[in-house]
This record gives sequence, C-alpha cells and structure tokens, in this order.
Amino acid sequence: MVNIKKYFRLNPRISVFISCFFISILFWLMIVFSKEYTYKIKVKALYANVPSDKVVSYKLPDSLDLEVYGVGFSLYSLNYKNTPKEVVIDLGHLKKSKGNFESDEYLINLEQQLNYVSEQYAEFGIKVVKILPQQISFYFDAKEKKIVKVVPNISYSFAPQHSINGKLEFFPKKIVIRGPKSVISKIDSIATEHVTLSNLSKDAIGFIEFKIPNSNSGLELPAKKIAYKIPVEKFTETELEIPISTTNVPAGFSIKTYPNTVKVVFSVGLSSYKSITPSMFIVNASIGNIDSLSKTSMLKLKLENFPLQVKNCRMQTDKVEYIIQRK
Repeated sequence: MVNIKKYFRLNPRISVFISCFFISILFWLMIVFSKEYTYKIKVKALYANVPSDKVVSYKLPDSLDLEVYGVGFSLYSLNYKNTPKEVVIDLGHLKKSKGNFESDEYLINLEQQLNYVSEQYAEFGIKVVKILPQQISFYFDAKEKKIVKVVPNISYSFAPQHSINGKLEFFPKKIVIRGPKSVISKIDSIATEHVTLSNLSKDAIGFIEFKIPNSNSGLELPAKKIAYKIPVEKFTETELEIPISTTNVPAGFSIKTYPNTVKVVFSVGLSSYKSITPSMFIVNASIGNIDSLSKTSMLKLKLENFPLQVKNCRMQTDKVEYIIQRK
C-alpha cells in the first residue's frame, strides 16, 4: 500500500497543484457570485388596505412570481437568509375596469407597485424588476352582518354508571358573522368541527374551532372557537312506591285498584338522590266508560310525570286489577 503522506512529501509539485486548484475554484466562485443576475422566485401574496365596508367576492391569487435582480451572493441568500417569503400588495390604489364603470370589477396594476414591493427586499440587496401577473382583476361586494346560531358538533359517551347531569353547555350560542351579502344570505348557522369524547367519568370542558363553510368566501367570524362543558355525574338505580291515581271515573261510581301503588324504577345522580320523593311522580289509571270496563279486568297505567333529574324511568308493571262500586 502506498504511504500517502510519504508520497506527497516526495512529490511537492502535487501538493502545489492541489492547492492552486482549490484557490482557483475559490476565486472563480467569488467572480461568479459577484456578478449581477436576474432570477425568478414564487412568493406568498398578502393584501392590505381592503376598504372596511367591502370584501373581495372572488379569491385573489395566493402567490405571485417575482423577477428579481441582484448580485449572486444576494440571490443565493434567498434560500438561506431570513428573506421575505411573502409580499404585501396594497389595495388602497384601485381603479375601475376600463370601459366598464357600471360594474363592480376593479383592477390592481402590479407594475405600479414595483417600488412598494421592491422596498420589502431592499435591505437584502435585491431589486424587484417585474411582478407576474402584471395586473389582477376582481370584484367587490358590500360587507354585511348577520346573527346566526352556533351548532356544536360533539359526540360523547360515558363510563359505566355515569351520565350527563343536565345538558351540554356551550358559549356563545349565537355569533355575528360578516361578509359578502351573497355569502351570508345563505348561512343560518355555523357548526363546529367534530369532536368525539369517550368513556367520560367527570366533567368535560374544552374548546372547539368553528368549521368555516368556505375558507375563500370572505366570511369573517368574531372568534375562532367556542367553549363547551359536559356536566358528568355518577348515577345509581333505585325505586320508589308511587300511589296510583284514577281519572275519568263515571259519575256515581268509585274505583279501587289492587295494589294501590306501583314500583317505579329509575336512575338518578348521586347529588340528587336524597331530594327525589314519591310526590314528584304521577301514575294514573284512566277509567273511560262503564262499557269499556266490562270488557277487561285490568286497568292500564300511565307514568304521566317524573322529575327532570331522573333517567330511564319505568314502572315494574303497567296494569293493575280493580274493583268498581256504586256510591
């Protein structure tokens, strides 16, 4: 095997040649990067000074092509330095489309904004010499506002023996939207993004973002999200003996049911357990007329009222025997 270090010591001309080669490359790069060039870049477009009482009806271009001029070092730095990756277009200088003054079509002459755009790159030694496209046409629409309801899109389930204690709470319930008349006239509500919550065993509190119908519609919302709360409580199953009442008893008759009470089974949150009493329930046996009673030996029961705090409320039986007597 050749000893590299020994080879170069014995061949000084090789070492000189390699050194000269790298020095020449360095000088060549310096010459190349010191020359001036024209270069095309694509940047994101932002728009400023939109009239406060108007909105753009159609989507403006998201990006523009810039033809820039500068020395090689400056142009090379576009990829590495913190140079602007977007440009701001001023909509404060607009004019009606030529020969069409009765329409709402406007033109932005980007050639007239060369100096304004070029100033955004001046500190980097780069000059913008052309913007493509050279002009943009668009339409304005009057900005209006409208109150619409908020629709939360939440799916949820609970851990065993747990359930919602009340109802889903969210804020705001209504919002004021702003935008083109042609857009907001078709909107009556704004929904949120979908959220799924599973196996809940305690209160769920959070935020959900709105789902904008069309991100390019010019629609403006006062907030990006809503707040929500799902009150969760542990439930237990219990039962109470509820007296049976009778209605529509024919005149001159009295009726007794056997038994005169019925068991009602229900689930209730632990916080409300002690406050539930039989007087909060109404179980009724409707009599009808004497002819209908002669055809059956049982009365149909109906659970007509129960507290809002209970769930899965049901009677153990829905029929009872009876005795009818003349007074």
